Amino acid sequence: MLREIADPKCDAISILLKVQLNQVVDEYAMHTDCIEEILARLTGIVKRSVLSKTLLNIPGIGVINATAITSAIGNGAQFRNGREFAVWLGLTPRQSGCPS
Repeated sequence: MLREIADPKCDAISILLKVQLNQVVDEYAMHTDCIEEILARLTGIVKRSVLSKTLLNIPGIGVINATAITSAIGNGAQFRNGREFAVWLGLTPRQSGCPS
């Protein structure tokens, strides 16, 4: 829609605004391409990682979160149980009672 408004034949807005709108559209396209490239790289990483593939089975976990979690905790051996992992993520309050 912005390209239509910025078309030289459209006389509803000034030439200066048309130039600026075209720059915004170009910048948006550039950033969109960059995001798609990064997602493609992350998808390639997930395909090579058994742990990341496993994380993808959790509802709400996508390529970005799966690769981030895998890179941050590796295989998760530092956690004794799921609760410790949830505390590390900040999903639950800190463990203050008896350890389970």
